[in-house]
Amino acid sequence: AEAERAREAAALEAAQERERALQSKVEEVEGALKKAQEAKREMEAVRLRGAEEKERELLTKVHKADAAMQRAFEERKELEATLLAGAEKNERELLRRLEESEACLQKALDDCEAETKKLRGAEARERELQRRVEEAESTVAAEAKSRAGAEAREKEL
Repeated sequence: AEAERAREAAALEAAQERERALQSKVEEVEGALKKAQEAKREMEAVRLRGAEEKERELLTKVHKADAAMQRAFEERKELEATLLAGAEKNERELLRRLEESEACLQKALDDCEAETKKLRGAEARERELQRRVEEAESTVAAEAKSRAGAEAREKEL
């Protein structure tokens, strides 16, 4: 009976040691899950700030493009008036300025298209990162559930 109690005490001590080890692992997994959630929140905040900044930049470029279009329109009207008046020198200067304005407008439009492509690429990368974070959270949750099951089985012993 004494030997049986000693074996039970040793088995109980071993089970408690395994339980402490599992508890430590559960705490480690919970810590990793909290870190993953914090990273997810930080990533969302960074994404929002980046999107707002890109939106401001694009709006600025659109306003500049609108202003350039307005200038081009006004310069075209001046050119037509100059042509009617027969001032050939002014016509050449206005035509040069019009071409510059049109080139500036085309560059602004090209820049907007390039920024839009970059933004779409960043959004695709963000979706991939989000998918990876969700996979990591799912893995962590599955490990926590597995450990909880193992703890329950050890407690039954």
